[in-house]
Amino acid sequence: MPSREADWPWAACRQGFRAVTLLLAAASALLAPQAARADAGRDAAPSIETLRVGFGGHYKTGYWAPVEITVRGGARELAGHLVVTVPDGDDVPSQAVSEAAPIAPGQLTTFSVYVKFGRADGDLRAALSCDGELLARRTFRSGAGLPRGLPSQQRMILVLGPAVGVEEAASMFAPDRSVGISVVPLSGPAELPSRWLGYDGVDALVVSGGWTSSGSPEASRLDALGEWLEMGGRMLLVASAEAEQAIAPGGPLASFVPGRLGKKARLPRTTALEMYIGSAYQVPGSRQAGGAGRIEVHQLDRVDGVVELSEGNLPLVLRTARVFGEVTFVALDLARGPLAEWQGRGSLVAKLLWPRTEPADDDEDGRSRGPAGYLGLTDLAGQLRGALEQFQGIAVVPFWGVALSAFIYLLLVGPVDFFVLKKLGRLEWTWFTFPLLAAAFSLGAWALAHRWKGDEIRVNQVDLVDVDLASGRMRGTTWLNMFSPRQTTYDLSLVPLAGRASDAGTDDSQTVLAWHGLPGSALGGMETTAAAAAPIAKAYRFSPGLDQLLGVPVGIWSTKSFTARWSQPSPLDLEADLTATADLVAEGTLTSRLPMPLTDCMLLSGPWAYVIGDLKPGQRVRIIPGEHRELVPVFKEYKLSRGEKGHFLASATPYDQAGFDVAAIMRQMLFFEAARGRSYTGLLHRYQHFIDLSGHLSMGRAVLVGQAEQPASQLQRDGRPLDARRRNSTFYRFVLPMGSKPAVDFGTAP
Repeated sequence: MPSREADWPWAACRQGFRAVTLLLAAASALLAPQAARADAGRDAAPSIETLRVGFGGHYKTGYWAPVEITVRGGARELAGHLVVTVPDGDDVPSQAVSEAAPIAPGQLTTFSVYVKFGRADGDLRAALSCDGELLARRTFRSGAGLPRGLPSQQRMILVLGPAVGVEEAASMFAPDRSVGISVVPLSGPAELPSRWLGYDGVDALVVSGGWTSSGSPEASRLDALGEWLEMGGRMLLVASAEAEQAIAPGGPLASFVPGRLGKKARLPRTTALEMYIGSAYQVPGSRQAGGAGRIEVHQLDRVDGVVELSEGNLPLVLRTARVFGEVTFVALDLARGPLAEWQGRGSLVAKLLWPRTEPADDDEDGRSRGPAGYLGLTDLAGQLRGALEQFQGIAVVPFWGVALSAFIYLLLVGPVDFFVLKKLGRLEWTWFTFPLLAAAFSLGAWALAHRWKGDEIRVNQVDLVDVDLASGRMRGTTWLNMFSPRQTTYDLSLVPLAGRASDAGTDDSQTVLAWHGLPGSALGGMETTAAAAAPIAKAYRFSPGLDQLLGVPVGIWSTKSFTARWSQPSPLDLEADLTATADLVAEGTLTSRLPMPLTDCMLLSGPWAYVIGDLKPGQRVRIIPGEHRELVPVFKEYKLSRGEKGHFLASATPYDQAGFDVAAIMRQMLFFEAARGRSYTGLLHRYQHFIDLSGHLSMGRAVLVGQAEQPASQLQRDGRPLDARRRNSTFYRFVLPMGSKPAVDFGTAP
């Protein structure tokens, strides 16, 4: 038997092995959390952190708005893009896609995208993906992480710089804030959008500073501002002390000043300023010795625009056209000195922002008068959408017809079937008669639906083409409604055709195609409080350039509304040799160089209208003073009627709020303020307000308006013309320069 001494080496080895095993186990236990954390770090995914929408959280329902979302990178570097989903005006999910951007590990990356919100209380879903792989997603709930949208008809005024009385002006027009005016202060130029579409919901931009001595906006933001103005935007530029460097020659805003900024002069008196607004409030200290002389005025030379207010030969307020937009320049500092303390400052700013609107007539509560008020219709754009939903050859089954059919069906499958079979003594036949009646009614309903609804795609379309002869620019606005005979999806795009001899379109046009919502609280409206139907689950997508809609779902025998805005150099031309008198009565000639005839033409200048009729290619028309008529009676279609004593009385034709006459609706939308459309129609004109060119009529410009037979744009599916039965209305407006008297030199102070 082996001795204990001979066995001790093996025992020592076993003891050493146990010690090493225990040591390794302890080390594994200590290092396991660190390894797990290392593995988690290697596998960490990026996360969606914060959301910034609109301007300081302010945006409007039914309009495009800038959206910025920050993403924190994970453990590895990658390049991804963000998909943002929001409901459209019909509560169907729509998606906008950002450009791809690199995401560094652990670092914050900001994605910018433009989104069109269709519901004030809709949620926003963001999803980050890379090469088709979903990396992160997050939902921002309305009222929590996502601010609620403003109503589509509410005015939104952006203010960049010190306060100049915009809040006081807004309070004069906003007894009901729900559809009144929202004033949004900006902290600096960095909050301005880098694409003109970001201003879509902005009614006016007030600039009274905001630039530091070393800071200036990016070139893309200045370009976006200029393009927005050219597309119909409005800016109020105030020459405050904070804005002096920006508006001085060579400054970032110098190109928006209607003249060249010169030296300052002292305002000798404030009488003209006080009379301009009809205010009983005097400027503080202006009647004291040297009181008015404390107010400085920026002098201008090479004035390009209309001097709306001046004191002596010092211009105080100037308005100028920026293609289809407007810039109002105030040569006074409204943020400091006596004018900042003036009780009439709010009235002054209100007249500068809304020169053709009276607070009492604007009716900011948004309630319509007449039949439209009972239907929840409040805006002319909603009436236009309703008109486009009327398709020729498509019968709408009334409710009583559906109810009567249901009653007859229940009567046949119930009492009639029972008594007939009972009389025959064959009650068991009901196992055959009941499904037979059900099948017969189903086949009959299907046959009637096909007969009434048809099997063709139908499109109702309205095109508005504006041409500015001075700049050679053209902008287009298209509204269309598509009827689908089957449930399917569509890839849609729009090609401008205005002035083209073929359907080829043009390569230098910029087009934005989107859905068109119904403003207001009517059934199906974007502000309705009624519970929405269950939305179609599958979302459709905007192309990166926003010029296409991909995978738009449309139900069987249903409609979908769209709108598009596009711009391009104009291929159209008119020869206009016009001059105007002091009260803007036009005189001269017009010669058409257009490839198509125009019908129902009118020439508008100031408060006057000239009824021209048809204008054929090559035709020359003489504009003769004395043939002009007042614009308001023309647009209200005044008619003469014989009174009780044989006298003739002029009365306006009542406006039909429930009518579907596209020409009558567009007539009011094109020059709403000049024609006093609010008091005449009983409706607002907010949702498509940018098409109103009333302001240009008072700036020494004439506008020729007429209709054409051919459409100015073409809806395409899968890159080819959509095979559909079409009904179109096309309107053209030509903004014409008029000769003026020799310019007055405003460069010298009195």
